[in-house]
Amino acid sequence: MTASDLTDEASRDAALREEALREEASHEEALRARIHQEMADSLDEELELELDDIRLDQLEHDGGGEPSIDRKFYFRVPKIAAIVGEMVTQPDMMKRRLREGVEFFQFLRERRSAAA
Repeated sequence: MTASDLTDEASRDAALREEALREEASHEEALRARIHQEMADSLDEELELELDDIRLDQLEHDGGGEPSIDRKFYFRVPKIAAIVGEMVTQPDMMKRRLREGVEFFQFLRERRSAAA
């Protein structure tokens, strides 16, 4: 084997390793994106269910009137928008916020059950 052959072989090996690393990174990114979407879908579904409960409560108790102080505080649009923006840019914060969201909705359900 000549030096040229060794250089060619080393170049091919390096190219194969680089391609394998790119494929692995692509697979990991696809997996992260799928997890991100699943978590967002889960939170979205929880939020929709909670909003439906809130609307139903308003119709039953208020006749569709002004939301309570608690609802005004917890469902502030600017704050929700800031949290969503944070979740989109930081995967760790997304996990944390989704966990907090689930705990919050559980708290609201338990509170509503206790009041009934």
